[in-house]
Amino acid sequence: MKNDTLKYLLILLLTGTMLSGFGQEFNYWMNGVDSRSSMLSGAVTAGVNDNSAIYYNPAGLAYVENSSLSFSSNGYFLSALDITNGAGEGLDLKSTMVDGFSQIFSFVQKVPELPISLTFAIINRHNTKIRTSIKNDIGYDVIPSLAGDEFFIGTYRYYNKIKEDWGGFGYGKKVGPNLGLGISTFITYRNQSYFKSQSADVYPGDGGILFAPLATSGLEEELGYKNFGWLFILGASWQYNKLKFGLAVTTPRINIGFASKSDFKRVVEIDNEVSDTLDYKVTTWRSKVKSVYKSPLIIDIGIEYPLTKNTSLYGKISVFSRIRKYAILPNLSKDDDLPEFIDERINGFTNMMLAQKSVVNLAIAVQHHFSDKFEFIGGFRTDFNPLDRNEINVFDGNYPGITYWNIYHLTTGVVWRLEKFELSIGGDYAFGFHKNTLQFVNLSEPTDENFLFGVPNNTANAMYNQINISLGLVYFFRKI
Repeated sequence: MKNDTLKYLLILLLTGTMLSGFGQEFNYWMNGVDSRSSMLSGAVTAGVNDNSAIYYNPAGLAYVENSSLSFSSNGYFLSALDITNGAGEGLDLKSTMVDGFSQIFSFVQKVPELPISLTFAIINRHNTKIRTSIKNDIGYDVIPSLAGDEFFIGTYRYYNKIKEDWGGFGYGKKVGPNLGLGISTFITYRNQSYFKSQSADVYPGDGGILFAPLATSGLEEELGYKNFGWLFILGASWQYNKLKFGLAVTTPRINIGFASKSDFKRVVEIDNEVSDTLDYKVTTWRSKVKSVYKSPLIIDIGIEYPLTKNTSLYGKISVFSRIRKYAILPNLSKDDDLPEFIDERINGFTNMMLAQKSVVNLAIAVQHHFSDKFEFIGGFRTDFNPLDRNEINVFDGNYPGITYWNIYHLTTGVVWRLEKFELSIGGDYAFGFHKNTLQFVNLSEPTDENFLFGVPNNTANAMYNQINISLGLVYFFRKI
């Protein structure tokens, strides 16, 4: 019976021990596109008529009146993650990052004397980075069969960087005095560098740390993930009296398999000569394997309404479809040296899985014109976590992430208009939290019955804060 329990625990360690999840690492609305539209919290499906229309609603291109060239950049001067008790009682995981990237570079050509506009754009749709590590060395009775306390050294390291860029073309046309239609298409490139390791070493409590450890245990996994895809955005924009309505539909991503290759490694090593536990070293290592990334069908519905002569209200609701469980590296297979007791039905050691539930996000914003040249913007949007934690368990496979909470955004900024330029500067404060969640590893209560790690408890509390500064510049080829 005890041996069966040890086998079960080893399977949990082989597949990652803890249930890692996705949050800002994979949320759909973490980053905006274009400085002005970002300040409006992306609630521009009905009223967008600038370079960002290629993404938010290509039908807005039908209302572009001037050819232009635009560039927007985001400057992260604070991105902070704090998970109290994340690695054990009193052991907090912290990550503070500073980063910067370009949101969009685009060109819009208004076709003279025709109700048509064409555009080209390079867009950054996702850019997140988390790095954290911790070490704990304590005197603790890890191995009860030995007298007194042993000297325990435990470590946990985590790094995850995800970047996704889109490049594509858009077309918009007026088909009536109050109706515009549009379409855009993008080639997408998603790149992820992921690393996680946890280790435990137990030495004699009498100062024998200078010699070989009595027992060791560790997990290390690494993923270099690259994926290309192809998608379309279809849009319609309709004006009725003072109201503007917008509809945009983003198709699920079509994977470009021949160009999507990834590298993956996972190693588990257990060596314990003084306890009745299992000793194994299990490895899987694959290079240039096919990768898959699925994105949902997205339906955006927007409205713009003038509250006063100088003030407008923007609103948007977005529905993201469900994505059933799938392997992001579908061609991985088991190694010959896996322990015999791991049943063929258990794929967790060689699989990395995703499953995303359907979510609905909301955005609302207000724009006020102080003059023809100057306006103030403020907005709010939700960014609910799409990870379906009920559909994936450790026997299916691990997932390359650690965060799994909802994110909320407060946005604001100002826009200046000159003869041939539009300048914008704004901020986006994003925050999220999760209380009484499962620890990612337990380095404070090690036990040989759990391969030198403690059993994770539901005592972790996570808090995420991020402040973005966005700068935008649009050059118009004719005076505005």
